[in-house]
Amino acid sequence: WVDCAGPLPLPFQTDLQIEDRLRYFMCGPSDPGLMGTGAPSRGSTGPTGRPPPSGIGVDGGTAPGGAVQGDDDDGNGASHTVLEGRLVNLDVTSPAATVALTLMYLKTNNSAVAARFTIPDTHFALDYVRPDFLMQRMLGRSLIMWDAIQPTQEWVDEQLPPLIRGPLSDIMALSQAEDFDPNQIDIEALAQAHCNAVAGALLAIGMRFAGSANRSAQQLLHQYCLYFLKAKGKAPDVAAGAAAAIGTIDKQGLESCLSLAALGLSLVMAGTGHLTTLKLLRGLRKRLSPVSTQSAAMSGIPNAAFSGISGLTYGNHMAVSMSIGFLFLGGGAYTFATNNAAIAALLVSLFPRFPQTPTENRCHLQAFRHLYVIAAEPRCVTAIDIDTRSPVYVPLEVQLRPPSPALPPPPPFTWTAPCLLPERQAVDSVRIGGPRYWAQKVQGKQLSALYQHRTLFVKRKAGALPYAD
Repeated sequence: WVDCAGPLPLPFQTDLQIEDRLRYFMCGPSDPGLMGTGAPSRGSTGPTGRPPPSGIGVDGGTAPGGAVQGDDDDGNGASHTVLEGRLVNLDVTSPAATVALTLMYLKTNNSAVAARFTIPDTHFALDYVRPDFLMQRMLGRSLIMWDAIQPTQEWVDEQLPPLIRGPLSDIMALSQAEDFDPNQIDIEALAQAHCNAVAGALLAIGMRFAGSANRSAQQLLHQYCLYFLKAKGKAPDVAAGAAAAIGTIDKQGLESCLSLAALGLSLVMAGTGHLTTLKLLRGLRKRLSPVSTQSAAMSGIPNAAFSGISGLTYGNHMAVSMSIGFLFLGGGAYTFATNNAAIAALLVSLFPRFPQTPTENRCHLQAFRHLYVIAAEPRCVTAIDIDTRSPVYVPLEVQLRPPSPALPPPPPFTWTAPCLLPERQAVDSVRIGGPRYWAQKVQGKQLSALYQHRTLFVKRKAGALPYAD
């Protein structure tokens, strides 16, 4: 499906009604009033696009755990070997359908399909959608609307419905209002929806600007890492008991959102070894100390050291460790691409559902975490002095292509080789600057050869000293 990303569906796929089936398995019935809730309604359709069996939408109701009654008339979509029944468990089907629909329309900027990734905008609708599903839908919708992603606070706010928009502190402060009614407003549901939706948007920003070292994206993601870290510091501990946790978001939920923000930050700065990012990730890593062996044994919980009784899980260790590894990808010689295959590999390897223990493969096969190597590519350019045949420092002026033919090209920026260049399709030319080496401009086929061999031969002017001296 990644290779087919573009004007979908293809002619031979129209009768399959793939989008309708995936939307059904992702959100449930298609009543606009209940879109995204998983609740059935009168006149709703089944996964094949036809009216569901009798009982759905009238008095059918939903099954426990978010299951809705599905369509198996004529045996279409149902197994003839295993008695599956007439229930569709959204807890099982929704993540897979979300990823499948995302990859089908990856980078197509198809607003009609993106609208299917519904974020509930009412208190009632929030009761029917798990918070982590909101994260996945936000991520999928953003990856479809690829060109609309911007590394700004305004873009993040625009992705959130008014119900969960604004700082987390404002949402938590609703419980202090005089007219607050706990029977009408679920503060915990609002807080969880806000944090997970924001985390999905941040991971989308990380994928959109992966390997670019974009300063605006780096600052925004760094800011949100501190945002989630501060919110977690205010959350009650597990030892405080159930009374203290009423109306608040738990530490483990905030830690998952923090992990996704850190992963997004590491994607943007992949291979750069950025010092400020390293300091942040090292600080996060120092917190990840599992409980002692004695405490784990006393708890009586299997794999208690990574089971979350300390507020952290094995998945949190994995996310932060992957972030540090991405920051020094390939020893600083590699970074991430953003072509369709690369984004698909990153989506699978960074799927936002991390395990509780090292042996857990219940929700995501952990071997898939290694698929990030498909997105990695070498882009480190080294300058070689033709007289001494040794690497040297040389300032390079990089001219990027304009976003569209109607716009003027952006001003060139200067990096010092050895350095990571932007992706080939984004660069128009590379020029050797500075007064110590003879100028030369590389573009066209020569630029493509530079990206292939990643070595630039330079000649120092007579009487000039190397920049290292």
